[in-house]
Amino acid sequence: MLRLKKIFTFTIILNLFVSCGGWDSKERAEFLQECKGGLDKEDLASLCECVYDNVANEFTYKEYKKLSDLDFHSYTAKENERLKKITPEIKECY
Repeated sequence: MLRLKKIFTFTIILNLFVSCGGWDSKERAEFLQECKGGLDKEDLASLCECVYDNVANEFTYKEYKKLSDLDFHSYTAKENERLKKITPEIKECY
């Protein structure tokens, strides 16, 4: 359960940054690998797929990478709003 909480926190931070602005298969694979933390469990894979879908629908890969490199205190009001928008959908992944 603690592991899921850590993953949720990590994915919320990451997830706050992706959209259907052109994620290629390499970028998608990178996101999923980071989400799974190197583990290869089926339940974790489906969780990460769900999170990816929500993030990728809101943020481009470029936006995601920019946000993932920032401290969350550095997000703009618009970025925070976009993250808040997808948080309920991400919570449903769990």
